[in-house]
Amino acid sequence: MFGGRETLVTSPVRGDIRHLLRLPGDGWSPFVAAAGTAGFFLLLTVALVVPAFVAGAISIAAIMHWLWRSDQPPPRPTATIGDGVDVPALSRGSARIRGGP
Repeated sequence: MFGGRETLVTSPVRGDIRHLLRLPGDGWSPFVAAAGTAGFFLLLTVALVVPAFVAGAISIAAIMHWLWRSDQPPPRPTATIGDGVDVPALSRGSARIRGGP
């Protein structure tokens, strides 16, 4: 709806649509986070503790950077997903969907 990666968040039991979730885009942060996490656990298996914690700190920093970018305000408060159904673009409490059948 707004461009980029988006997904619908649903209720866990009935699958009712709750809101639209904007996901972070491409970049190096997910790759660095994955490499740092893998390095952390692999280095611990060979008892290299200090390099493992350095890799773990790099991984945590990359994850924080990656998730920080996902906290962008939406351009509009709602998005139309089809058949006249509007969903909130932000999650605030338990929202009910208006419109639709």
